This record gives sequence, C-alpha cells and structure tokens, in this order.
Amino acid sequence: METPVLPKRAPRFTLAHISLALGLLGALLIVLGTLYLVFQPATPEYVDTSLAKADQTRQRDLHEIRDALKNYYQNNSQQYPVLTVTIDGANDPLSLELVPLYLKKMPVDADPSSPYYYASLTGKSFLLRARLSSGTLYEVTDETP
Repeated sequence: METPVLPKRAPRFTLAHISLALGLLGALLIVLGTLYLVFQPATPEYVDTSLAKADQTRQRDLHEIRDALKNYYQNNSQQYPVLTVTIDGANDPLSLELVPLYLKKMPVDADPSSPYYYASLTGKSFLLRARLSSGTLYEVTDETP
C-alpha cells in the first residue's frame, strides 16, 4: 500500500512569532510616546494656566501681608511700619517687623527679579505692590477689602 502524499502546507505563524511581533510593536510605541512627551513644546493653554496660578499666588500673598499689617496696626498705636522697601522675606525691615509675630513666614514672589514692594510714608496708610505676569501692577492698600 502506498502512503498518501500530503500537499505541502504554507508556513504558519506560531504563537511565539506573534508574541515577538507584538512585543516589538509595544516597545516601539513606548519609545515613540516617550519621545513625543519629552520633546513636545508647552501648549499655550498650559502656559496661560501656570501664569494665571502664579498671579493668583501673588495676589493671595499681598492679601496675607495686608492682613498681618492690619493686625500690626491694631497692636502698635494705630501705626503701620514707616518704610519703603522691597520684600525679600528674610532681612528686609518689613519682614523683621512682621515675622514671626504676625506671619509665620513672609511671602515672597517666586520670581526673584520681581519682588513685592511695600511703602508707608506716614504710618497711617500703606501700599503693597506686585508685578503680574502680564507686566501690570497689582496693588493692595490698607483700604482694600
């Protein structure tokens, strides 16, 4: 009896071949995704949001200093510190007056080239000023609510 001759089959992909191809494809996607995230320029929305947050922090800082100055005023014969100073948070005269009695720590602008400014010429009123990201000045006085 003759053995039947089976037709030759076309080569098939094995599970190992498919797994290897999917693994290489996954590794390629991870590398490309990482490169995209690393070298992607900042989107305008992100930049606008971070600038807005920095400006909100500046405004909040000035209001915190204002509140401390009002407490100082109540405890010092209805008199604000008579100074004109940029606030560095450590050795400036206003920080020395307010910390630690009225503030735990003097708030300072995250941008060292644009420090907060305080002025009181008579001791009866004061002006606090910060430069916002847009370049405009934000001011708080003793009359600011």
